[in-house]
Amino acid sequence: MLLNNQHNNSTNHSNGLAINGNSSPNSLVADSPIGANASPKRSPAQQKNSGHFRGEFVGKVIIVTGATRPFGRQMSLTFGREGASLTIQGPSGERLAAVKESLVRSGVDERRILAISGASTEEGTAMELVERSLQRFGKIDALIVSVDLISDSTEHSAADQLFGGTMRWLVYLSSLLVKPLAKTEGSIVAISGTLPKTAMAAQWHAISRSALAGWVANSAQMFGPKGIRINGINVGIVRADFRSRQAKNEDEQQNLCSSAVNALRRPGTLEEIGQVALFLASPSRASFISGQVISADGGTNGA
Repeated sequence: MLLNNQHNNSTNHSNGLAINGNSSPNSLVADSPIGANASPKRSPAQQKNSGHFRGEFVGKVIIVTGATRPFGRQMSLTFGREGASLTIQGPSGERLAAVKESLVRSGVDERRILAISGASTEEGTAMELVERSLQRFGKIDALIVSVDLISDSTEHSAADQLFGGTMRWLVYLSSLLVKPLAKTEGSIVAISGTLPKTAMAAQWHAISRSALAGWVANSAQMFGPKGIRINGINVGIVRADFRSRQAKNEDEQQNLCSSAVNALRRPGTLEEIGQVALFLASPSRASFISGQVISADGGTNGA
């Protein structure tokens, strides 16, 4: 879950990606001859802001879905500043162009970024993500998928959205990635938000969390023999730099924060979630971790 914090400047210090902005929402950036194995020249700002994973993701190719949303955008920033080549996806070409504008200012080479506009429920989008990534970069090392599991509805439409859209697309996309990820012994990290333990308004979200955990555990067993690791992150209350759909005004945001007490007595940051994703995607640091859903929630359980 995300909370608005207009004064939070956490993303101002992040370095990430640059995408080829095109006003057409269905457009793709033109393919470039640059290869993923060529080490990108890193600006002083990027070198300064790189974390403990410095150099490990240089030359890696990462697909990030939902890049125009808070979690997906942060994942793009996080992996981009670590030197990865990125394929980013979002439903709106206009929003992707806005992301590009802010990220180009970070000094990241836009030739290393492939942007694909399309809905994260359409099989065609999934196919383009995989095919264009291989055409552009020659390989795929990881998928960082921002899973939108939240619905305000308790009706059957929520079930249709969850199982007929979100989870179905995740299963399809991961099936397309089996061969490419097997070649690189890559990984998948699925990120979803959490909600406070309220009444029936959150019932479909609770069901969706179980669905995601089941998918992670089952897929890890299926793809593990091929060297592919699959993990998930359940996120607690996290402040974002724009208003979330779950908190409609500032008072509601404060209520959400106070109602979801955790052991650390504070909301998390997008950067903190990014570091968890970096760890899980790391081929050296998390090489023996698979089939797990990590709760990055400040210690909500039992708080």
